[in-house]
Amino acid sequence: MSPNLNAAIDNRTAAMQSWWRLPEYIKERKAFVKRRPICDRCGRPASTPGHSHEDYRDFETYLNAVKTDKCESLCSACNKMERSGRRPCPACVEKYARDPTVRIHYITRDQETCRYCEPGYDPERVKYLRESGRRMVNRINRKMYRKLHPGKEIVGGRWVEKKQEAMT
Repeated sequence: MSPNLNAAIDNRTAAMQSWWRLPEYIKERKAFVKRRPICDRCGRPASTPGHSHEDYRDFETYLNAVKTDKCESLCSACNKMERSGRRPCPACVEKYARDPTVRIHYITRDQETCRYCEPGYDPERVKYLRESGRRMVNRINRKMYRKLHPGKEIVGGRWVEKKQEAMT
């Protein structure tokens, strides 16, 4: 994404923040949430209308989209992701349309899909690699502790002083 487009989005957001405080918008936003109380993306309780980029031209267009239900109903988490420059993964959205229990992941503007939707993604392999990494870290930590504390050993999962052998 070019820096000029990022700057344009930031400037537009700053201008819109003044719109969000107007009583007319607040009234219409509350009415919209009453009409559509569930987030279109994740199924949580909605808190705000999510606008398309065409709605940002001016306040009248923006407000009209809310009045005529031409916006998505979004919860605060989904709205925050949108405002932070992320967009829903198209493959997740497609899966969600077929099965509403599927979680929608968010991606940056330059990504095509999330890692969960990439071909070859194997959740069991990811889980195995994560667990093997933890085991390796634990092994290294035990080895370092043994070097620093030669008089201790692991007994029942705890470090205890080594027992002195009886002298004969």
